[in-house]
Amino acid sequence: MSQQILLTLNDTAGNALGQYNINTAGSALHIQAVDGAYYQFTDPMTGIGPEGIITEREGDNLLVSFDEGTDLIIENYFAQNEPGALVGMQADGGRPHELPGRDRAGARAGGGNRC
Repeated sequence: MSQQILLTLNDTAGNALGQYNINTAGSALHIQAVDGAYYQFTDPMTGIGPEGIITEREGDNLLVSFDEGTDLIIENYFAQNEPGALVGMQADGGRPHELPGRDRAGARAGGGNRC
């Protein structure tokens, strides 16, 4: 099922560094990693973070999926001094929380990385 996801890159002070629209029906969006940035995912239909996220490491890149297939490639994510967290807005509008990422095998994603 096709989804629209809004990705906002924020610095540690919460300032927006950029925004991207992800359409899960299209080809994967490629972006460069930003050292220490937070990658905030929002479902525009609900205003909160998406329910599920799948992550996979491929070399220094982080592959992100919201349904079948890769939807986002964060290039050189693991080459950063401080890879940022993947976060989503909470249902009560509270501070974004880290999304419960899973790798393609179903285990918690990231092997200790903030995913």
